[in-house]
Amino acid sequence: MDCIVKKLNIFLLVLLMTFLLSVTVEAVKGDKRETKTFSLNNGLDILLISDPDVHRSAAALSIGVGHLHDPVEKQGLAHYLEHMLFLGTKEFPEVGSFKKFLDEHSGGSNAYTGGALTNYFFQVSHEGFDVALDRFSDFFKSPLFDKKYSEREVKAVNNEHQKNKLNDGWRGNFISNQISESGHPLTKFGTGNKDTLSGDNRPALLDFYKKYYSASNMKLALISNMPVQSLIDIAQKHFSGIPRRKVSIPVMPNEYRKPLNGKFRLLKIKTIKDVRSLEVDFPTIRLVEYKESKPATIVGSLIGHEGKGSLLSKLKEEGLVLSLSAGGGSSHPDINSFTISVSLTPKGLDNYERILELIFNYIRMISDHGIEEYTFKENQTMAQINFDWKNPDEGMGFIAGKAALLQDFSLENINTLPFLIKKYDPTAYKALLDTLVLENALVVLSHKNVVTDKVAPYYDAEYSLEMVGGNIFEKINSGSKVSGVFYQEKNNFIPHQLKLLDDKPHLVRQDDVAKVWFMYDNKFKQPKVALVFQIETPKVYRSPKNLELAKLYESAVREGLNEVVYPIKEAGLSYSLSTNKKGVVLTLGGYSERIGDLIELVTKNLKNINIDEQKFNNIKEVMTRGLK
Repeated sequence: MDCIVKKLNIFLLVLLMTFLLSVTVEAVKGDKRETKTFSLNNGLDILLISDPDVHRSAAALSIGVGHLHDPVEKQGLAHYLEHMLFLGTKEFPEVGSFKKFLDEHSGGSNAYTGGALTNYFFQVSHEGFDVALDRFSDFFKSPLFDKKYSEREVKAVNNEHQKNKLNDGWRGNFISNQISESGHPLTKFGTGNKDTLSGDNRPALLDFYKKYYSASNMKLALISNMPVQSLIDIAQKHFSGIPRRKVSIPVMPNEYRKPLNGKFRLLKIKTIKDVRSLEVDFPTIRLVEYKESKPATIVGSLIGHEGKGSLLSKLKEEGLVLSLSAGGGSSHPDINSFTISVSLTPKGLDNYERILELIFNYIRMISDHGIEEYTFKENQTMAQINFDWKNPDEGMGFIAGKAALLQDFSLENINTLPFLIKKYDPTAYKALLDTLVLENALVVLSHKNVVTDKVAPYYDAEYSLEMVGGNIFEKINSGSKVSGVFYQEKNNFIPHQLKLLDDKPHLVRQDDVAKVWFMYDNKFKQPKVALVFQIETPKVYRSPKNLELAKLYESAVREGLNEVVYPIKEAGLSYSLSTNKKGVVLTLGGYSERIGDLIELVTKNLKNINIDEQKFNNIKEVMTRGLK
């Protein structure tokens, strides 16, 4: 390690300072974007986005039904319907004609089936948007569901499942859902396969379509370069004809995994890949009732904090984990969870009970301390800043996200509430924290060498489940005092004076090394900055060993800086190190107000790596495992 640091011949090759450009270049003229929300007479809610600078038009239509609503005797039906829907309509009966049209007009389409949502979306050239919408809307007015393609699409669904069978994420999610209460919709096999969809599916398919595919259960989102009024006209023309039927969505039991008494659930899953992970999952409060205060975001920011005194800092100090994340979500308004996930070191795998002890100790510390108002204000401020200076996006992925959000947020709030935190709500924070107790936890330990005694259906995944009480439960739940952890302090790096600056070229450096002129560029209308430094050395690519040492150097620098840089990263700044044939590239960027602090912290540590031997060995072990 030292040899790479000492041998790096560092000098400034390039200093590029420009306002940050996101992947979607329409951000430079985001002030031209207009939005409009309204409802058609058939009950279809619509969000329109007009932007003269978007490159292609796009549309998405979501339906408020998903695989959680599958009939028990036809599991995978909602997913199967998603496949069958695009196979011709009365007006456009030729199968594949929609795809052919999109291909000919620089477009594409896709769809997905979630627990309580099915989403269809496409993008196309502006010139083809009107005709594409005519074809797209007809799928929701008069689909053929042609019998001769039914078997083919069952095979397509089955092939999709066969692919997923080898994915540890799909396997783990299915097994975890099986730990739900008996008969709960979460235990269903949402993807489906040739066995669950055997026989004649047409009666069930038509019944499902008529039950749920109503305009009143749909949400539409469009984005184009058309003026707003033109978008209104085109939406009315193509989507007013979608039938409106009475829809009755089945009630979803909200108590999907009841807490135990003096015990916790320990689920061990044998993985295919060489991974080591620990998840602690809690059923929690109904998050849809707290859209303004977003308690999962606030609590997640504390448990997932990575600075000094944090849970992650303590876990790394003891050599137990490599990373940690925390947050809440829902697969249905009545199915809510909060999850803490950690990536384990070999030591952590052997001592996962110590990790649990530290996790629940930290949660108890936060609960006893209470959520400081400054924690709320910091999250609120950054949410507002990111909203005010966001880079307007485009394309079918973006518009599909909007159509999905329309299922959870009203037309009046769709443009702001999903992104902002408006209310300080200690009662909501406490209600969520009260659910983060050991008896309410499902602890999931995933590794390729765990001992199992069960096999999950459909995925053939091996696992074991036990209810753990007694001394282990008491030790984890003891609440003994742990040194070195404390409630996060105020973040003084949060920007408060963001503004665009007028500037002229001026000399910022002139010496034997370089002569550098600089001027702020307001082209992108963002108070952000991006700097790229090329640290030049021929030694990186001189041998395979040197290349791996350079990558080890990058990881060691990042690890050594993580605690001190984390508050700055939380304030909207970031940095990265990478290797190329010329040497090492240092990239820094984000909101310009505090960029100097980030530059100072990072550059000071490029040649002085501050990690102990244990952390170094953990980094090395990850790299070695990756090479295998």
